[in-house]
Amino acid sequence: QNMTMVVALSAEISPLFPLICVFGRPGAGKSTVANKALDKLRELNGREETNICALGLDLDVCVPQWMRDNFAKGIYPTLAERQRFATEACDYVEQQLQFKTNEEGSPPTTVVSFSFVNNDLRDIFRQRFPQTRWVLIDTNEEAANVRIQRREGHFYKGSAAYIDKSGNSDDSETQEPSIISRDETHDEDNLEWQFAPVEFEHVRLDGEFSQEENAQKLLEIILK
Repeated sequence: QNMTMVVALSAEISPLFPLICVFGRPGAGKSTVANKALDKLRELNGREETNICALGLDLDVCVPQWMRDNFAKGIYPTLAERQRFATEACDYVEQQLQFKTNEEGSPPTTVVSFSFVNNDLRDIFRQRFPQTRWVLIDTNEEAANVRIQRREGHFYKGSAAYIDKSGNSDDSETQEPSIISRDETHDEDNLEWQFAPVEFEHVRLDGEFSQEENAQKLLEIILK
C-alpha cells in the first residue's frame, strides 16, 4: 500500500522535477563529470549563501546482474529487455526523487548519468520526465575505448561504437546534420550496441576537454 502511494505521488509531480541527464557513449566519463560537478556544487553551497539541494543518480545501479553478465560476454539486451529496464530505471528515479523531496521539503536538482545508447531508452525516459535537460558528453570512439579498457570493476567492456552528429545542439560549433535513417543503421535489437544519433535538443560538451573543465561547464548548467 505504501509503495502504491509513493508511485501515485510521483506520477503527479515527476514532470516538475528539475532533472539534468548526462549521457554519451560508454567510456565518455559521464559519471565522473557528474560527480565532480556535484562536488563543486557542494563546495559552492558551503562557501556562499546558496543552498541548492542536489541529488546524483547513476542508472548503472539499475542494471541487473544477468544483464551485466551478458554485457561482459558481448551479448546486448533486446528491445523488449531495454524497454523493461528503462521503465524500471524510471521507477527508481521517481522513488529516489520522492524520498529526497520528502526529506528536504522541496524537489532536488537531480543529475542523472547513463549512456542512453538507444532511442527507445531515451524515449521512455523523456516521456516520464519531459522537462529534463540533456547534456551530451561527445567523446570520440578512440578515446572512449581507451577509457573502457582502463577502468576497473565496470560491467561494460565492449566497444564504444560510434556517435552520429545529427540532432539539435546548442553548442557553438555548426555542423551539417547527417542524413541517416534509423531503420538503416539500427535494427531493433541493436546487436552491435551502436550509439544512436541524438535527434532532440541537447547541450554538447566536448569530450576532448578535461573532465574538470566539463564538470565546471555542467555546474554552470545546474546553476541556470
